[in-house]
Amino acid sequence: ECAIDYNEPTTQYATVFYGRIYRTEDNWETEPTYITQSIYGPNAGYWVTPFVLDPNDNNIIYVGVNSIFKTTDKGDNWTELSGVASNSKFRSIATCKANSQVLYVADNSNIWKTTNAGETWEAITNELSEIPYNITYISINQNNPDMAWATFGGYDGNRVYQTIDGGQTWENISAGLPNLPIMTIVHNKLNTTETEIYAGTDRGVYLKVGDASWMPFMNNMPNVVVTELEIYYNEVTPENSRLRAATYGRGVWESDLYDYQSNMVCISNNSTQNNTNYAEPSNTENILSIEVATLGSQNPINITDISINMNGTTDLNDIDELKIYYTGSSNIYSTDNLFATAQPASGTIQFANTQELIFGINYFWLSYTISSEATTGNIIDAELISITTDDGTHTSELSNPEGSRQINYIYCDAGGNFTANFFQSISNFQFRYINNSSEAEQYSDFRYLSTQVALDDTYNFSLTNGQSSPSDNSRCAIWIDWNIDGDFEDENELAFNSETAQAVFQGSIDIPSNAKIGLSTLRARIWDINEEPVNQCEWTDYGEVEDYSVEIVEFLNINNNKNTNINIYPNPNTGSFFIDCMLLTEENIELEITDLTGKILKRQNLIAGINPINTNGFSKGMYIIKISYDNKVVVEKIIIN
Repeated sequence: ECAIDYNEPTTQYATVFYGRIYRTEDNWETEPTYITQSIYGPNAGYWVTPFVLDPNDNNIIYVGVNSIFKTTDKGDNWTELSGVASNSKFRSIATCKANSQVLYVADNSNIWKTTNAGETWEAITNELSEIPYNITYISINQNNPDMAWATFGGYDGNRVYQTIDGGQTWENISAGLPNLPIMTIVHNKLNTTETEIYAGTDRGVYLKVGDASWMPFMNNMPNVVVTELEIYYNEVTPENSRLRAATYGRGVWESDLYDYQSNMVCISNNSTQNNTNYAEPSNTENILSIEVATLGSQNPINITDISINMNGTTDLNDIDELKIYYTGSSNIYSTDNLFATAQPASGTIQFANTQELIFGINYFWLSYTISSEATTGNIIDAELISITTDDGTHTSELSNPEGSRQINYIYCDAGGNFTANFFQSISNFQFRYINNSSEAEQYSDFRYLSTQVALDDTYNFSLTNGQSSPSDNSRCAIWIDWNIDGDFEDENELAFNSETAQAVFQGSIDIPSNAKIGLSTLRARIWDINEEPVNQCEWTDYGEVEDYSVEIVEFLNINNNKNTNINIYPNPNTGSFFIDCMLLTEENIELEITDLTGKILKRQNLIAGINPINTNGFSKGMYIIKISYDNKVVVEKIIIN
């Protein structure tokens, strides 16, 4: 941290670490004065100790260590201010020229405010105390001391909060920011028409003007952590004022301030995948959120084309239609305003229409209408290629965000309201490759764990009662959606129903010969017999419900069926092996590798030939190889040494 005296530029201040502040009065020509020696030591501050000059009296400085100290003679003498103290160390101090009697100070978890230059203090953390991340920075509106901002670390939507009533209440204004730590925030006092603020993040600089969402403000800037922002105000020629950004390891960068009276231009576009929940057949499901950022409010421009592809989608036949919706500045998905439609296709798909853009972030939503005959377990995904506006074609900065959606049904709600180890609960469930131990919960969706079962075959299961002292009232039931239609109500879908209490429920499940091939859901339930009758879609006072995935296949196993026309070698191996499919004639051969819990680690297509497979990065151990072709599935275990 450093500061320059605004009345005497040869007087400057700099810190080393932990609150060691030095002052020069001759541009560092001679040895500087160590001005915080009297408050250093047991009161050592944060690594980068915050301090601030009073913007109306250059003799006054405030510094935050364990307490707040004030000097009225440029650091020659210090006074500890009473009424405010941190259990850790202060991380931020902020004041404003409009009323420098007002200060906001913060440590990692709390914010205090004074309106009389530190004579008395008020705690104003209020609802911010519920945020489980460190406060990283505070800043004040330079024209209005009742408006201030607090930024946070962490990786969710709690990024920036704003108060307009001096800290009595706080509002989350994070829309448009990435879910990354925000390190710093600064207000532009020159814009008196709308509130203009800049935030430094772990991925560059973002701008917010008025009620618009945050937008990237980092053209030609590297993708870098921004640790602090400052505005240099040119009092003689305000348009020459500059925003300056200090970065972690990439130096200091400088930019013009946002020109709020300029003509509109498109400055960026990217995509995010906010929803990775299951996508249900027959529904229209959101796949990508497309964010188009503009600067300037004069002469709005139009978007005329959005180009995407369906890369990552398992089977285009699962999709009936593609749609893009527009929600303006709202980052909430809605189907009220249709921009354009298209049909599924390989390669580039263009959505052509005309939509006038607004200043800030414009939200578009790519959605797929899922076929009623879509295959459960298949993946649907997309990539944004580019957009075209009146000012040109813009390639996407983030075309393929992390995540995808799996086609699967969302089943009816069920669970137990009072679940604990002293009530009925599921501590372990085993069914073929599934072997899952878990803590007591009301309901758990374990459908990322899966196993394969074959038509007209029988498999054993066990369900362990987690109750500390199992009572005679415990009962267990298992349902499987044999026809994969999103419910457990059809014939024989109650696969097991206990008649007596057990510490460990055991039994066998017969796979019907007419079950539908594909990915289905198994529901396991334990409950108290006093609440009977209990069905698959019910909440009980006691008990627990868990869901798992079951893949129904025409089952083949390499060990027991040597005529599968597939050979895997060497096995065991050190991470590289071959899959020989030379004797196959099918075009669509798919490989899936999972661990023993069913977690998918690798997917790829195979050819009817020799396929080299690389599993570098896999830990030593046993894995499951599944090769699918022509409605057949070959399963084998491999060992990586």
